[in-house]
Amino acid sequence: MRKTIKVIIQDEDGNIRDSQYFDEFLRQPSIQQQMLMYGDTLLDILTQESQLSPSMGLNRVLTDNPHADASRMIGSIAESLVVKLCNESKEANRELGKWARGGTQTTATLDSYIAVATGSQKTKTSFRQWYNPSDTQKDVIWIKKDDTDHQLLCVKKRGSWASGKPAGLQVKASHDYKYVLSTIQNYHYPVLYFDLNNDWRDLARAMRSNGINNDLLHPDDIDG
Repeated sequence: MRKTIKVIIQDEDGNIRDSQYFDEFLRQPSIQQQMLMYGDTLLDILTQESQLSPSMGLNRVLTDNPHADASRMIGSIAESLVVKLCNESKEANRELGKWARGGTQTTATLDSYIAVATGSQKTKTSFRQWYNPSDTQKDVIWIKKDDTDHQLLCVKKRGSWASGKPAGLQVKASHDYKYVLSTIQNYHYPVLYFDLNNDWRDLARAMRSNGINNDLLHPDDIDG
């Protein structure tokens, strides 16, 4: 008898978005059911990036270093969230695009571009020419909306930057700023640091003490 009972999720107009037999739902709610019930952010991202198995396990190779594993996963999530926000918020897109291209002022030029993550499965599906998980410099780039074969370019020479080179941002997430400090000089692009241990200021202070002049962005900069 229980097999005839279903958990049904409808939209505001009463259209059925998804359904699942109640006993199956109790044993193992489908990913689609959980996405509809609990929001379209984290589960959406994990699903789009093929990081979730049907049993809601993680499709990742984990090591014996949980902090490093967590940092890598959160870094991947952060990249997707940055792209999502840039493509939903004109202000955020203009602000981060400004930094990515070496500009000094926000500009409407960015309204003609969309952000994509170079290591994202979504990019691999939709913009395969820009899929490059081995890119050690640019986690996020911008491509032209009406001509996706063209990237946003830097606007001027600054330090080691050259005008006309592809614009981009590097996204880092860590529980310890020292891990970022040890490699940040290797990046030619601005670094957006998600400080899992609230140590962004410690990193900024350490960079100044060591004479490191790379552009360091705070997550609050995403909102423009």
